[in-house]
Amino acid sequence: MLETNIRKVAPQVQRVYLIDNSTVFRGEAFFESLGIQNLYCIPLGENLGIATALNRGIAAAQRDGMEFVLLLDQDSECASDLIHELLAAHEKVRQQGGRVAAIGSRALDRETGHLSDALRFGWFGTRVQPCPEGSAVPVDFLISSGTLISLETLRTLGTMRENLFIDHVDTEWILRAHQHGYHAYLCCTAKIIHARGERRLRVWTGRWRDAPLHKPFRYYYLFRNYLLLFRQKGLSRKWKFMEVQRLLQMLIFLALFAQERSQIVRFIARGVRDGLRNRGGRMGQ
Repeated sequence: MLETNIRKVAPQVQRVYLIDNSTVFRGEAFFESLGIQNLYCIPLGENLGIATALNRGIAAAQRDGMEFVLLLDQDSECASDLIHELLAAHEKVRQQGGRVAAIGSRALDRETGHLSDALRFGWFGTRVQPCPEGSAVPVDFLISSGTLISLETLRTLGTMRENLFIDHVDTEWILRAHQHGYHAYLCCTAKIIHARGERRLRVWTGRWRDAPLHKPFRYYYLFRNYLLLFRQKGLSRKWKFMEVQRLLQMLIFLALFAQERSQIVRFIARGVRDGLRNRGGRMGQ
């Protein structure tokens, strides 16, 4: 999957930075075997978290004189025209006077075939708005994978908040951008193939749903990082109120359906404890 994505994106960009955020994966040997000339490996030597990995790639792009960065997860797959569509959308919005924080792609779920929606925050959940082909619509939320950001904007707003480690990293950056008068947009024509969660659970809630499930430790970060962001001044009150509801719904869902519920509850309790103590970074540090 990673090799497929690299081969899809490499012809569309000047440089691909592969951030090796692990102690196991031998990134250098892997990228040399691909024979892709504009692929560069940045080994971190250990898992420093998604925020640090993104920031290292952004720093490399700044050093090499790039104008934009495209953020990608290892399990995403780009369309062959992704960069063209995102750049065109960015320029169109900019010409119309919009202050662009980021331009995101629609994510096609690899398992369910569902195409992600253009979402705005409401007091009682997200609202879906129309996203016609060829347009770029303002949104309140973007996943980091498939998101194009100007390096000039990153210099103005700052990079990713590293003490979040993983989860809510993209959310925090977009909310911060909104505080400074910038707006996120979804390019309705740009698409990536993406996976949500490590596995799926099919449940009946008035209709059949395929709900994503994460590994138990991820719930530590989901709950802890919400509490860390709750302390951050100026972030959207609507998002905070909506997120409380979402976390409560998640708790009920996990208690009813998750097979590893006792382990998950322990991670959630630990996350809540560390969040209340304002403790960020990697769990256990």
